Amino acid sequence: MAQPSAAAPAEPAAPAASAEVTIECLPEELLLHVFSLLPLEDLVCRAARVCDVWQRLAYDDSLWLGAELRYTRDTQNDFIEVLRRAPSLRYLDYSGYTCDMPAEVADALSSGVSRVRELYLQTTSQIDGSVIERILLHFKDHLETLTLFINSNVAGCSFKASDQEQGTAAVGGASTASAGQDLESLSVVGSLRALRTLVLKGAWRCLLKHADVGLGCPSLRELDISGLSTDFFDDGDCFFFVLLLRHKRRHLQAVRLNGCYMPPCLLTEVAQLQALRSITTPLATLSVIEALESLEALHIQGVGRREDLIAMQHDVAAFMRSCPRFGAIKELILEDVSDYSNSMAPALAASCGRLETLRLSTGTWLDPHGLSELVRGLRQLRRLQLRGCATLGLRHLQAMPRHLPHLQLLDVRGCFGGRGVPPGVLRRLRRGLPNLRVLCDPAAAAPASRSSEREAGYSFQRTQVATDLSSTESGSSDEE
Repeated sequence: MAQPSAAAPAEPAAPAASAEVTIECLPEELLLHVFSLLPLEDLVCRAARVCDVWQRLAYDDSLWLGAELRYTRDTQNDFIEVLRRAPSLRYLDYSGYTCDMPAEVADALSSGVSRVRELYLQTTSQIDGSVIERILLHFKDHLETLTLFINSNVAGCSFKASDQEQGTAAVGGASTASAGQDLESLSVVGSLRALRTLVLKGAWRCLLKHADVGLGCPSLRELDISGLSTDFFDDGDCFFFVLLLRHKRRHLQAVRLNGCYMPPCLLTEVAQLQALRSITTPLATLSVIEALESLEALHIQGVGRREDLIAMQHDVAAFMRSCPRFGAIKELILEDVSDYSNSMAPALAASCGRLETLRLSTGTWLDPHGLSELVRGLRQLRRLQLRGCATLGLRHLQAMPRHLPHLQLLDVRGCFGGRGVPPGVLRRLRRGLPNLRVLCDPAAAAPASRSSEREAGYSFQRTQVATDLSSTESGSSDEE
């Protein structure tokens, strides 16, 4: 009997129609990532209104931890909506459009989100002082950094004076009563319990005779008055700051002084800050650091008034060599001191034996010899920033493994005419300093001739890309 033939294999079943894939199929983690790329106005005013799930995700705390909100008149309605609905903000900026403050904006600032860590508030004579007081009180429990930009005639803010005050104004001047009213309103800054950094900018001349701004802040650790109008200091009207520095003598850890002029009475108080670890000062008042035994970071910004440097002009280097503070500081920033950079370089190399971070910022010009002095002398250096340094040469880079054995970060963006560091030099740096991270422009193609190299010049160009040494590929030509 013939055996039955084997059954033919079954035909594969036709695949079922694939389900439609929409954005709703995305997991919440991906949606959160997409939402993190949206402007806050689009997140609150558009995405959050799509459905209940999107609304819940739009207000997830992870999206708001680093959120920044800035006011513009073009997006005023969205700005107000974000203020009313945001769970928190890292940074809130109301500046640049402060000829007045619309009532609806003032209401949103004083009744919307209160969990704001940094606030930049600019005000003029057109904004009533009581409005500023109400806004600041709204943030008192969470605000850590406050920048107040006050224009000179803030004392002229409109308010309804009593009959007695009007009589006083008629005798002593129309602005007398007005000044007292608004000065009291700004004293509310002392109620900001979490405030650690206070930045004062603009012209505060009319305020500082009476205001106690900042005196009551228990957490205040940093004071920045570098942006104040020089007219205030020329008048010597600094009684407020004298009181503030005395009150915070044991607590302030960082101070930024005005880069043009500081009166002696204020410098005397700065020199007595017992916990000060960081100071920004012009070269003319550098001697203030001599008594600061806890100082670790020094930022020399600008030269100061020329008449103050006449006596010090030939003694800057000598002061740096003799002052014991330079032997203890770990961070040094030089900015806008080009006339004195080269004379200071040997003294800094000889005195700053514990320096770990050095930044040469805009306006600090060193010739090749001065730069070599720094490279050879600062053997403990770990971080070196030379952005836009026109005199930096390849020989300086080649000497770094020998003279800077602990170097971990090197920033040379903007050097070499924006053409980057030759890959061969980077490879040698990597061999000599295995842990070094280099930030530089992308390397350009080798010039066709020496003449074309000279034509290219070494003019500064703005950096667009930072190249990490760890990702530098081998096989590139060495261009020295």
